[in-house]
Amino acid sequence: MQSFSGSRALINHPKDKVRAAKAYILYLDAHFAYPVQSVLKLKGVALLNLGNYEEAIKCYDKAIEIEPNNAEAWNNKGIVLGRLSKYEEAIACYDKAIEIEPDYADG
Repeated sequence: MQSFSGSRALINHPKDKVRAAKAYILYLDAHFAYPVQSVLKLKGVALLNLGNYEEAIKCYDKAIEIEPNNAEAWNNKGIVLGRLSKYEEAIACYDKAIEIEPDYADG
């Protein structure tokens, strides 16, 4: 099975963005070849891009519950909170991501 590290290409493609994101969510729900927290993070990205912020936060919260030291999940949750204008909570998530992985802000 191919890697999904390039998922940003799918999510950022302007053509049929909503259909692509919905299909991606269905795919992720159906395939658990990856660790659950990885699937949850990818599903969160798709939900974020659909504007379904509350569901995206739930995905990141579950991923963080499974793997509390996952800098990417904390960062992505911060992005969603920022979109919801919850800036202090977003900053706390970014700070947590950097605390876990100090070089995360550079990459």
